Amino acid sequence: MNRFLILVFLVATALAQDDDASDLESSISIDPDKLLKFLLKRSPCGENIEPVSCTCKNGSLFDWPSPEERDRFTIFPCGGSPPKNCTCPDGKIFTPTRRQINAINRLLKRG
Repeated sequence: MNRFLILVFLVATALAQDDDASDLESSISIDPDKLLKFLLKRSPCGENIEPVSCTCKNGSLFDWPSPEERDRFTIFPCGGSPPKNCTCPDGKIFTPTRRQINAINRLLKRG
């Protein structure tokens, strides 16, 4: 349990810092499945609930990828840029935080 808390602290610290995040992230190897579960537990849509769609800054809309589709993504579907906002199954709209965007980028670049 202590190792997990230390790992979570290191990841949170790395994702919270602008300049040093990429250096620290690249030195820590994280299981993508565990990171996804960690993110979903803290989902803005509710625990373990994924968004249904997101809107890009240019106004285009994309459906949130299914688990099978997720493995094919290596960049955000908005031309590599993060979405402006996302929509939950209950209709709630949220803007992803910088920490969420960094963590999702980490997942997308796992391969």
